Amino acid sequence: MAILGYVLPPVLVILFFTITYFVAETKKNYGYIDIVWGASFVISAWSALVITSLVNMAWPSIPAIVVAVAVTIWGLRLSTYLFKRNWNKPEDYRYVTMRNNLAGKKHPKLLAFIKIFMSQAGLSILISTVILVTLNGVVLANDWLVYIFVIAGGLLWIIGFFFESVGDAQLRSFIRKPENRGKIMDRGLWGITRHPN
Repeated sequence: MAILGYVLPPVLVILFFTITYFVAETKKNYGYIDIVWGASFVISAWSALVITSLVNMAWPSIPAIVVAVAVTIWGLRLSTYLFKRNWNKPEDYRYVTMRNNLAGKKHPKLLAFIKIFMSQAGLSILISTVILVTLNGVVLANDWLVYIFVIAGGLLWIIGFFFESVGDAQLRSFIRKPENRGKIMDRGLWGITRHPN
């Protein structure tokens, strides 16, 4: 039964990305997958927490709740930011290129589902393995050593969250200025946190 905490969250993530595919297909915009990236980790965290607690018939420990809440704050901030930026906007050029590359192939929609949506679902599941192992391991833990790790991890999380949030705000401010059209933002915290592309 304990295996459910490891198996069910990935199934829910695959279902989540499948629903996203149908929404994106309806809206003719595969870029919507970017919106759900952060939220997919929230699904992994809370489903693992709830399932493991139910299987063990016990309330989750404070460290487990702290981990789930930290993942939730990060994931929902990222998804909300991308939702505001991308919803009902033209499809990102990267996904337009992918769509065009698949257009001449047999079963382009199925290929898009597998290559774009299921590959990102797989990547989300792989990265979430750390979350699943942590939550399944600490859901009942109340050892002082666990609290030390949670405090140390919480401090790192605060620094990372600050860098990402401020970096995104700096980029948004940069993009809004007409004189920056076509330029690359490489200053401030965004200069450190920006994606390689």
